[in-house]
Amino acid sequence: MARSDVSVTHAVDRIEYAETGARYEYLDLVAGRRAEGLTRDEIKRVATAFDIDSPWA
Repeated sequence: MARSDVSVTHAVDRIEYAETGARYEYLDLVAGRRAEGLTRDEIKRVATAFDIDSPWA
């Protein structure tokens, strides 16, 4: 379930982003390895670039 104050399409986009991330994580696990993920600094840079206010950034 997702919601967005912007539009229904934006909510659907969020679901698709999560599904894509989950698929890549699954493919990494099937290949016998774990994904490295992003460092805290990389997360901060992405949040800054897209003007995202997040407690993780």
